[in-house]
Amino acid sequence: MSVCMLTSVHPLTDSRIFHKQAQTLLAAGYRLTLAGPATAQPLPARCSLLSIVQLPIPAHPGADRRPLSILLRWLVAPLLLLMTVIRSRCQICHIHDPELLPLGLILKTIGYRVIYDVHEDYPQQILSKHYLPQFLRRPIAWLVGILELVCSRLFDHTVCATESIARRFPQTRASVVRNLPDWSSAQRFRRDASCPSVSGVRRKASFTAVHLAGTLTEARGITSLVQAMGILAKDLSREFRLLLAGRFVPESYGDFLKNLPGWQLVSHIEPVPHEQVWEIYSTCDAGLVCSLPLLRHLESLPVKLFEFMAAGLPVIVSDFPLFRRIVRSSRCGLCVDPLDPSAIARVLQFLARHPVLCRRLGENGRRAVAERYNWTAEGERLLTVYRKLLNPRTGFQPALHP
Repeated sequence: MSVCMLTSVHPLTDSRIFHKQAQTLLAAGYRLTLAGPATAQPLPARCSLLSIVQLPIPAHPGADRRPLSILLRWLVAPLLLLMTVIRSRCQICHIHDPELLPLGLILKTIGYRVIYDVHEDYPQQILSKHYLPQFLRRPIAWLVGILELVCSRLFDHTVCATESIARRFPQTRASVVRNLPDWSSAQRFRRDASCPSVSGVRRKASFTAVHLAGTLTEARGITSLVQAMGILAKDLSREFRLLLAGRFVPESYGDFLKNLPGWQLVSHIEPVPHEQVWEIYSTCDAGLVCSLPLLRHLESLPVKLFEFMAAGLPVIVSDFPLFRRIVRSSRCGLCVDPLDPSAIARVLQFLARHPVLCRRLGENGRRAVAERYNWTAEGERLLTVYRKLLNPRTGFQPALHP
């Protein structure tokens, strides 16, 4: 069977799209066409079942956010993707962006089976888009929510990254496929204190905490992390470092952070290929997921949290109910108020002074990922969606988690 996976926002090497979903489909014998924005990162080696189509449009993150560029992408990308679908002669179209919903309606109208993959709570996410005028955010968020709901009733299926997202769609037409790490990738790397250098970051006799994301924004709590470093700079008993990996959005936010007192303890690197993130984790001592208490964050499942756990890092997370349940049930880290830099600093000091506890928390997190929080079961749920689309008589049972 032939599948066309389409995106106009994410890079072709996106972790969820390529390293998880695409690899699962290829391993199951599907012929796959992957179409999306051109990327400067080296593309993976192609196989006989995989075709990659690079579009001449910028990808997020780091994309040109000028209104004219956004408008061109909205107008040009769907046309190019439509041509790609027709040439591929696929049976199923799997779209990954809300801006491709109109294209999905066209594809459904002309006879293709269509899956909509919802990575985020997009209506909530739009409310914090810095490049949109404040007075337009709420109307656009409302329109996107309505469009998603209408399309979910017309498309063949909706794949959602979290339970909270799935609750917005008809239950019999939605399945949850969480964005969890690939355990086989995590197994290839373990924490190694002797690791010499990764992407210009050298491990020293210091306690290094890491926050890694495609985009570094205020909503991710980066300001509090840097301010916590300013507090830790006064601790003469131990050297602390914060490793930030990603692009600042907007760029002026990076300039703001560089003027904060804690910046001298920060190492910043650009986003790295998916294959290198595990090497970066091997140079660190703890993982930070301290997103601000926005509505869209409260029930999110950031893949970096589970990657930190898989890498054997103790995690420090925002004290949200969902995060608290995951961390406490796995005994893999500590919760903290993301708006309180002094609380973050105290937790980092506590972990630095208790290396045995750090190691135990890391081992617990790694075990939890191996047993519960990995891609294996999620990949099977994705294949179940595809099998039922290709054999409609079996019917759908909602693939939800308890």
